[in-house]
Amino acid sequence: MEQGQGSQQAAKDSGTAPKRVLQPELLRSMLDATGDLIYAKDGDGFYLACNEASERLVGLPEAAQIGKTDRDFFSPEFAQLVLAEDRAIMASGQERRVEEWVTYPDGTRVLLESVKTPFCGPDGKVAGIVGVSRDITLRKQAEEKLASALAFFDLVVSEAPIGIAVYEAESGRCQKVNQAVCEIIGATPEEMSAQNFRELASWRESGLLAAAEAALASGETQQLQSGLTTSFGRKIWVLAVCSSLRSEAGLHLLILLKDITDRRLAEAEQKKLQAEVAHLQRLESLGQLAGGVAHEINNVLASIMAAAEVLSMRGGEATPLAEVILKSTRHGRDIVRALLDFSRKDLAAATLLDLNEVVRGQAQLLSSTTRQRVRIEAALEEGLPWILAESSALVSAVLNLCLNAVDAMPEGGTLTLRTQKTSAGAVQLCVEDTGQGMTEQVRLRALEPFFTTKPFGKGAGLGLSTVFGLVQAHKGTLEIESSPGVGTRALLTFPAADEPDLAPPGLTVPSAAAPAKIRRVLLVDDDALVRESISILLESMGHQVEVASGGAEALRRLATGAAVDCVILDLNMPGMAGEEALLRLRQTHPGLPVVIGSGETDPGRLERLLAIPVVTLLPKPYGFQDLEAALQNLG
Repeated sequence: MEQGQGSQQAAKDSGTAPKRVLQPELLRSMLDATGDLIYAKDGDGFYLACNEASERLVGLPEAAQIGKTDRDFFSPEFAQLVLAEDRAIMASGQERRVEEWVTYPDGTRVLLESVKTPFCGPDGKVAGIVGVSRDITLRKQAEEKLASALAFFDLVVSEAPIGIAVYEAESGRCQKVNQAVCEIIGATPEEMSAQNFRELASWRESGLLAAAEAALASGETQQLQSGLTTSFGRKIWVLAVCSSLRSEAGLHLLILLKDITDRRLAEAEQKKLQAEVAHLQRLESLGQLAGGVAHEINNVLASIMAAAEVLSMRGGEATPLAEVILKSTRHGRDIVRALLDFSRKDLAAATLLDLNEVVRGQAQLLSSTTRQRVRIEAALEEGLPWILAESSALVSAVLNLCLNAVDAMPEGGTLTLRTQKTSAGAVQLCVEDTGQGMTEQVRLRALEPFFTTKPFGKGAGLGLSTVFGLVQAHKGTLEIESSPGVGTRALLTFPAADEPDLAPPGLTVPSAAAPAKIRRVLLVDDDALVRESISILLESMGHQVEVASGGAEALRRLATGAAVDCVILDLNMPGMAGEEALLRLRQTHPGLPVVIGSGETDPGRLERLLAIPVVTLLPKPYGFQDLEAALQNLG
């Protein structure tokens, strides 16, 4: 002991560490402490040694394994495979790492990861191998499960119907994309992978870049809907969801994209249709209002016209003034009729017409009057189907549109009249100019009565509204397209006539007066001014007049013995309306002539009334000649 201590002290004094000899027991303890299998074989495959882990797995102590080969523990095929592998390692003189499934005598099957190293004998030649094997069965199963999960995840991502893209947060480079996002953007996976989201102009302009940066900075998911033009030229609307992903690989940006272009277009189309329906409903309401206003104005005009006729008949100094009043009243009557045209629902006297003939006539008329300023071009499709139309109304509608187009080209331009048969079999007329055009706000109000952008005194604002009413009465449609500085297109579409003999009979309107004959007249009207003024006019013409303020009063007068030769009957009255009064009158006085004095324009209603015997029509407001002709035509 003293000698050993002296040796250690001498080693310390000399500055060198003492040499220790690793005892066999210590080495054995180290080999047995590890969970890995450690073993040694000679060149022929006989076991020379093994540790406790090998003993446990094989099920035999070391002493029972020494001097045995793998043929004693495993199947002949596996033993032969291992022997060939060991010899190859010894022949190479190099360490080799292998994985091999091993089934032990007790039936245990494990996957071993083995590192086998050749060792040399005293003569320096390779004498055998030393092996260290680790059971990696559980690790391999975990790796396979992970690989399977990753493969499934990749499948889900790649086949997902929503676009998915992952970008590295720091560099901005694209890390992963699926097929859906490539189809949305219009690019290949390779093109997408080469992108940096911070360098994309489309992301900046659409707000997607701001949403992405906000998601990365806050960790909160960001969502937006935006229209964008991709770097590959595709214009789309997208719903984008931006999220941040943090992992061992660092911070990443996850983008989910859904193409909502079709939905947005459908929503826009739905809004457009809703706006058009609302506009049509507004125009219909205005039409109803216009009809009601026109009826009231007709009564006022009728009173003024009658009074002016009486003044004119009496002569004297008042005659020139009466003529001015009559002229103004007739102008007012024309405006009222335009209002009634706007509010009308049906045709008065429809016949089969060739739209091309109507357009040719208007084109010739315009060419002769606007040749110095406007060039007229006609592109008419031949062989168009007939349409059922009121000739004067159709001519008025076409002329109105053409004159509006000419007014929109004060510096000159081109007016194109184009007809065609639509795919649905309808007949269409396009009136197109190269004029000033309209803003969207003006276009939306263009069909409203009394709306005009012309200077005061240049238009009453009834042109397009009248056209709209006339086209509606023809069961057609009118569309206006316009842009400032580009021009305006008016599209009139009419249904084709089903049969060649559908022209209904026209309404009977008196036109020629018979020789004067004194009559006893019962004037029925709810408007006191009309009753007073028309009574004076009738008496000035030599007739005898009784008045009634409504249908019920008129029937009472007749029932109590009022002797009359005819009745002038207003239709639109409170209480018992004129139509009901006419039907009851026919029951009590079937042969009594009746003149319907009304501003009514509903052809269906008028046809029903005029089908009743001894009934004729006198449109309000009417003057001396109209009234006298109606009375004398009674016979």
